[in-house]
Amino acid sequence: MRLATFMLLATITLWTSVSWAVEWSPPRSWETHVMGVKVKGMVQRKLNDIKGVLHIYQPLGKKLTYHFSGMVEGNKVQASHTDGHVFQGRITDERKVEGVLTTKTGHRIPLKVPAP
Repeated sequence: MRLATFMLLATITLWTSVSWAVEWSPPRSWETHVMGVKVKGMVQRKLNDIKGVLHIYQPLGKKLTYHFSGMVEGNKVQASHTDGHVFQGRITDERKVEGVLTTKTGHRIPLKVPAP
């Protein structure tokens, strides 16, 4: 019984120390234009989790900011914003992420950006 308890505690201690040791990657920034609108983004990765921010610069100078979070599983990427916008895509062999951003109103925007 003591050995089993010790093994369980040792496993939990090892697992928590390893999981806490993993940190978010340095931010990776990118910029693109979608339908003539400038879009800047920053993404970070921690194991299978991703988080970041997206800035959309409208033609008259207004800047919209969206914070997002999501996950990477294999080469599939999914991220969402609390307003209901969802990105689903994949990491390609060229180390880019390509996919479709679906807005909360159902508008679908194809995107291709550098991989995190």
